[in-house]
Amino acid sequence: MQIKPYSPIGLLILLETMLLYACTADEWISHPENDMVQLSAAITPLSGSTRAHVGDKGNKSFQVDDKITLFVTPQGEFSSGTLGRTMRLTTEGWSPKLAWQEIAGEQVTFTAFYPEMSDCNSEIFTHTVASDQRLTELFAKSDLLAASIEVGRGNAVSLNFRHWMSLIELHLTSNTFTPEQLSEAVIHIQACPSVQIQTIPVPEVMQPVETQVEDIIFHQGEPNVYHVILPPQLIQETWRRKWIEIELEGNTYVYGAPPELNGGEAFTMLNPGHQLTLNLNLDREQITEDWANKTIWVHGLKDIPPVDTWDYATDDGLGNGFVGLKWNGQYGWYDCNKKNPMEGTGLDSNMCWAAACSNMIYWWLEQNEEYVRRYGYSGPSQYGNSVNSDVFELYRTHFIDTGNDVGGALSWFFTGRPLEGGKQSPAYFKDLFKENEFVSTVIPIYSNRSLSDELKRIFNSPKAIECTISTSRLIHAINIWGAEFDAKGEVCALYITDNNDTDLYWQPEGFPFLGRKKTQAGLLYKPVKCISNKYYMEGSAAGNFSFYINELNTLDLMHDKWKTFFRK
Repeated sequence: MQIKPYSPIGLLILLETMLLYACTADEWISHPENDMVQLSAAITPLSGSTRAHVGDKGNKSFQVDDKITLFVTPQGEFSSGTLGRTMRLTTEGWSPKLAWQEIAGEQVTFTAFYPEMSDCNSEIFTHTVASDQRLTELFAKSDLLAASIEVGRGNAVSLNFRHWMSLIELHLTSNTFTPEQLSEAVIHIQACPSVQIQTIPVPEVMQPVETQVEDIIFHQGEPNVYHVILPPQLIQETWRRKWIEIELEGNTYVYGAPPELNGGEAFTMLNPGHQLTLNLNLDREQITEDWANKTIWVHGLKDIPPVDTWDYATDDGLGNGFVGLKWNGQYGWYDCNKKNPMEGTGLDSNMCWAAACSNMIYWWLEQNEEYVRRYGYSGPSQYGNSVNSDVFELYRTHFIDTGNDVGGALSWFFTGRPLEGGKQSPAYFKDLFKENEFVSTVIPIYSNRSLSDELKRIFNSPKAIECTISTSRLIHAINIWGAEFDAKGEVCALYITDNNDTDLYWQPEGFPFLGRKKTQAGLLYKPVKCISNKYYMEGSAAGNFSFYINELNTLDLMHDKWKTFFRK
C-alpha cells in the first residue's frame, strides 16, 4: 500500500488494521480427567518472527511461569458467583488445577487477562504502560492481552488471547544521518499511559485516564525500527503540534500528529488491537515546530513572568523606558557583569567574552547538576550576584584584559585547549572530552542566513547561546536566553543579558518610574529587525536598531558524552 506523505514534516502514515487475536498457537491441557477443566491458551504472532516470547510487536506466546488472571462466571438461575484466581503456566499446564465441581452453572463464561492483575476480585482495573519501554521486559509488561469464551459445562476451554492495547511501529530513515547514528536516537511520544478495563462478564475497554499525559519512550527492536504500546485513546488537539520527539546528537526533532490517514480518513484515535505504522525521514536541518506568536526560552529556564509584568530597567533620556527582570535563582539564566565596564579602564573592561562564557558555564553546571556531582567537579561554581561570580573571577585572574574568542574560551575551561593571552587551564572536564577538544558550535549570521531559523534549531535542543554584536566602532559579546516570534514565525525580539550594564545592578530600585517601578534588572527585552537581509538589535535609543548580529556560539549539555562516560 502506498502511503500519502504528510506535509510539511515528511510524516508518512500507514494504518494496519490487523487485529491481534489468536487462532492457533501452543496449547496445554490441564488434566486428562473429565472432572477437570481442560484449559488452553494461545496468542497469534503478528509475523514470522522467531522470537519465542516477546517480539518487536509485543507478546507472541506464553512461556513457563507466565501468570494470567482468570475469571469464571457461571450463567443461569442456580449459578454461583464469579470465581477469580491467578493461574501460572507450568510444564504440565496451567496451575492450580480447576475442577468443574467448583463451578455451579451449565453455561460458563471464562475471561482471562495477561499480565496478571494484582486484585482478582476487581470488576474494573486500571492498566498502565511503562513510561520507558526501551527495556524488553518493560515493553512486554506494557501489553495487555485478554480472552473470553462461553462454554457448556464439561467442554474444553480454549482461551484465544488478543491484544487490547494500541501498537505504533515507527520506521526511522534519513539522508543526513547514517544508520549507525540513527540507532542512537531516543524517541518520545505524548500519550495517556493508563486505561480502565472491565473484567466481567466479558472484557471491555472503558476509557483512558486522560487527565494524565506523559512522555513515553519507544522500544527499539530491529535497527531503526521502534515500537511503543499505548492504551486506546483519542488524539488530543495539543498533539497536532507536538506529539513525537526524537532526541539525537544533542538535538530534538519535533513532529505533530497528522490530521488524517492514508486515503483521507481523519486520524482521531488510537484503536485497541490495531497497529499504526509511521515512517519518519529525519533531516539534520529540519525545523518542525510552529513558532508563530510564541516566546521560547533556552532549555532549563522556568517560571519567568510575562514581559508585560516586568518593571523598568532604564530609559533612553527621551521618555522611553526599557523593561527588565531582576535575577532570581529559580529562573535559570545568569548575568555576570564586568566590574569596570568603561572601555579602556582596565581589570575586565575588554572581557565581555569571558562574562558571556561564564554565564553559559553556570547554566551548563546547573542543568548538568547530577552528572557534575558524580564526575567530582570541584572548580568554581558560586554565583553570588552579577558582580560577584567565581567563574568570571577565574577568567579575570587567568587572562589579560583584552578581547578574545568565545568558543576558544569555553574550550579552555572544559578541555584545557590553549588560548592566547591566558595562563594554563585547569581543564576541569578533560576526562569527559577529548584532549584540547573544541566544545562550542560557531554559527555565523551573514546575509541571507536566517537568524530565525538558526534560533529555532538551537531552541529545539539543550544549548546555551552567546551572541556577538557589533557597531562601526566595537564588537561585543552578550547572551541570548529567549526569543519572541511574530505571527509569521520570524524572530522579532530577544531576551538578553549584557555584561556592560553593571550600573543596573547598583541602581536604587522600587521608586515609581515611567508608570512602573525601577528595578535592578539583569534580563532585558530587545526588539530585533531584519534590514536588507541582515539582522539588527535595538540599541540604547528606542527604535534605533544599531547593533548588527554577527554570529552565535552555542554550548550543548553533552548528554551523549555524559552517558558514554558513565558507562565506562
